Amino acid sequence: MLLHLPHRHRILMLDPAPGRLAWLEAALTRQGHTAARTPLAETLLAALGGSAAPDLVLLRPPAGPARLGLELLRQLREVSAVPCIVMALGDDDLEACVAALRLGADDCLSRTMPQAEVLARLLAVLRRAALADRRVPPPADGVPAWDSTALATATLPGGW
Repeated sequence: MLLHLPHRHRILMLDPAPGRLAWLEAALTRQGHTAARTPLAETLLAALGGSAAPDLVLLRPPAGPARLGLELLRQLREVSAVPCIVMALGDDDLEACVAALRLGADDCLSRTMPQAEVLARLLAVLRRAALADRRVPPPADGVPAWDSTALATATLPGGW
């Protein structure tokens, strides 16, 4: 049995490479959601106020230092009440993904992930948020860090 989302959602996407996320905008729109893309972080931040604030923001920062995307994530969590934020990062960027999750991202996606999985994971984040019907703040500063390098190199019998 499929779980359907209780209502249609507003999704705003940072798409610095014009048209890169057009397929996702079209797929979300076909499912009845309101989806929009913007190439500029400033435009994204300006769109967050008011009653039409998005339910989910997908951050696909430009290629380059991950810290730029992480700084934008930090700003979003500080200045807005967006319930769901998902980051799209490079394939090998485990440290940036862990940092994004610790800063309050709800999920991290690989930029080379199959389109069907990207769509399914975005809808899963929205479904979990709708089921919980509450916002959980990001961890406070001072939460002890853990060594993700050890986890990244650890192997478990049978995989994870």
